[in-house]
Amino acid sequence: MRARVEKGYYCFPPVLGYTYKKIPGGGRMIAPDELAPLITNMLEGFAAGQFQTATEAQRYLQRQPAMPKNTKGEVRLQRVIDILRSPLYAGYITIKKWDIHLHPGKHEPLISFATWQRIQERLDGTAHAPIRKDLNADFPLRGFVECDGCGHPLTAGWSKGRRKSYAYYTCQQKGCCNYKKSIRKADIEGRFEDILKTLQPAPQVYGLARALFKQGWDAFSEHGDLRKEDAKAALAKLEAESAKLVQRIIATDSEALANAYETQLKNMEEQKIRLQESIAQSGQPRATFETLYRTACGFLSNPYKLWASGKL
Repeated sequence: MRARVEKGYYCFPPVLGYTYKKIPGGGRMIAPDELAPLITNMLEGFAAGQFQTATEAQRYLQRQPAMPKNTKGEVRLQRVIDILRSPLYAGYITIKKWDIHLHPGKHEPLISFATWQRIQERLDGTAHAPIRKDLNADFPLRGFVECDGCGHPLTAGWSKGRRKSYAYYTCQQKGCCNYKKSIRKADIEGRFEDILKTLQPAPQVYGLARALFKQGWDAFSEHGDLRKEDAKAALAKLEAESAKLVQRIIATDSEALANAYETQLKNMEEQKIRLQESIAQSGQPRATFETLYRTACGFLSNPYKLWASGKL
């Protein structure tokens, strides 16, 4: 099994998003399955900050009917963390018990290595409190609309009447002239919709924006060769530094120093992989300008359409 891993073939039970398939010339190896797009969306969403915490990523997967659940009908948080931590989704194999670290795999990755690194940086960075799941779906403007009396974000909740419950937005800032005054959910969200309907750029502004973005796109593309050369120079420098570290590890008698050097070496390996990926992808956009521009400006041209869709 170790020999197969060293050749780039993962040979353990497949992780979510992969299944074993027979590949011509490679035998049985993992390949993306029907869950792969779902896992990719979650990983890229976490890297981009769409999900601030692993708990929010867990809730996203929990809402997907195709996502496998445990006997309680839940997606365990630890399972989500394991997915976020696994370099397998970026095309690399790590087996700690065999001292194999970020070994290039032959399977198809679901995300880039740069995306995987951003995920690790976010997991190891400042902790964020997850969005409250009890109110967010019912009150999408909670925390975003400010009180006109004190400027603090409004909170929201349900008020129980004799026969049914009523939804209100309120200001909970003591000393404010609007303290604990309730605004009906239908009123505030209705007025918000009226504002959204007016937020559509004039055709000439839309055309000017396209021209400016295209100019920037072309300028960035023209400098692709320079960025590639810079990445190659940085990679050569890292290779030389890595070789020196290896010599230090061999020469030292101190276990503590050896461990410190090995940690530095692993960090360098991650930097080298990222540079190699940058060199390989230099000058190769993931999509055409027209596709990317149409997606972004399709939203900006009519933000009310997304609000009206009802998708949280």
